[in-house]
Amino acid sequence: VFVIRVNYGTGPQDVETSPWTVRQWELHNKTRLSKLADRGFGMDDYIFLSWRELTDRGDISSTLEQFGKSLTQCEIVAQGEELQDPNSLTPSDPSDA
Repeated sequence: VFVIRVNYGTGPQDVETSPWTVRQWELHNKTRLSKLADRGFGMDDYIFLSWRELTDRGDISSTLEQFGKSLTQCEIVAQGEELQDPNSLTPSDPSDA
């Protein structure tokens, strides 16, 4: 589970992904999240996870491509155990992601 900060023209907002969203990402990419230890996540992964979560919640109705093009900000701010500590929801160094 991740928290991704996005801005698609409505101001920055933090999107917390659900286990269902992660499953949708796995189906989309035909791989397991656990297999990314060596490769890591890229911008496409963050965009898909935040788009899927916002779409499932009914917050947006755009296509993945439209959503991606509208983004002015997309960064991971928390993941995994960091979600247990509300004080950890600060922007991370991109080299940490």
